[in-house]
Amino acid sequence: TMQTGCLTGGVKRSSGANVLSNVSENWSKVRDDGLPNTDWLICGFLEGSKTDVTTLFIGGGGVEALSNALKPNTPAYGGFRLRSNGRFVTFFHVGDETTSSLLKGRVCLYKQAVFNIFQGSDCEVTVLPNVTTEYDVMMQLMDKIPSTKHTGHMKRRPQEQTVARPAAAGAVKPAPRNHNFQPNSASVAKTTTTSSVRKKPMYYPYESLKNISDSSPLPSGVDPCHREQSLTAQEFIQVFGVDQPTFAKLPKW
Repeated sequence: TMQTGCLTGGVKRSSGANVLSNVSENWSKVRDDGLPNTDWLICGFLEGSKTDVTTLFIGGGGVEALSNALKPNTPAYGGFRLRSNGRFVTFFHVGDETTSSLLKGRVCLYKQAVFNIFQGSDCEVTVLPNVTTEYDVMMQLMDKIPSTKHTGHMKRRPQEQTVARPAAAGAVKPAPRNHNFQPNSASVAKTTTTSSVRKKPMYYPYESLKNISDSSPLPSGVDPCHREQSLTAQEFIQVFGVDQPTFAKLPKW
């Protein structure tokens, strides 16, 4: 794998990584629709080698099973298919506090060389050992998926305009308002309750909800822990690839 950069003066040099052929072969199995029980791959350094990257684990069961297969102190790369929408994403794990700094540096240096093997994936996410679920990944994707108005994958429907039409013959006209009517306390309470029940939820464009680390810039009424609930149904599907009822069924633990 060749790299260029300011430190090399623009001269091409090798990254030093040697990704073995079994990695691409096994990734093809993950992408194969005919193998539904194979949906993730973990690769890392071949035992005793500082440059050879090989397949460590391949399996099924979604990102939860992948997360459980990761070893906290062992650096690794990988990719998987999301069960909810079939999208392919990649990740890399640098290890934990017991992993040597030299090993962490090497795994970071080789990351792009390994990721080049994961064809069909379009995003990198964070996967942690024993804790990451598909719900966690979907929430990460909310901040990583570009707006559709830039990608052009889906077109928005033009907003419908309300057009006044003449009343049909024989239509019942509304009764004139009684401007002298003074509501009593019971009717006020009833009206207030009805208004609160019928209050429409507020929806905001994806651009105003993504990449928010501090809740202060969020639009009024948006729950910072559940920003996805402030997307319209159409934009929700554009961002997550599934509708809201399907997303709500994803396990959160």
